[in-house]
Amino acid sequence: MIYLFIQTFCWIALAVITGIFIGWFVWGRKEKNNPIEASNHIVSEEAEEFAVIRDDFRPEAFDAPIGGKSDDLTQINGIGPKINETLHSLGIYHFSQVAQFTRENIAWVDNYLSFKGRIDREDWVGQAKKLVKEKEENI
Repeated sequence: MIYLFIQTFCWIALAVITGIFIGWFVWGRKEKNNPIEASNHIVSEEAEEFAVIRDDFRPEAFDAPIGGKSDDLTQINGIGPKINETLHSLGIYHFSQVAQFTRENIAWVDNYLSFKGRIDREDWVGQAKKLVKEKEENI
């Protein structure tokens, strides 16, 4: 009976030690590989070359929509009403503005909205270019 107790205790101790080691290894690697720091945000693997998101990467903003009417940015897949309002608050009202985003602009907006690569994954720029073309054809 005592032998069974000692054997069970040893197996439990071994499991605890193994769990602690695996936890330390996993969490330690995440900390070392996590390039995001409180003051310097990195948004996505594609934008890592712009490691520190500076304000001069911010896209060109308008004070108000051209002609007093903004484009319906929700036509871009991935932009809902909330993101539409946020983009408007940033001075982004038109498909043409989104279509002209540079890598730096994408990184800045990605960081501002905490999207981690979503703009690239959903191809906002490509969608906006198509919508600009369609808009021009309809004029």
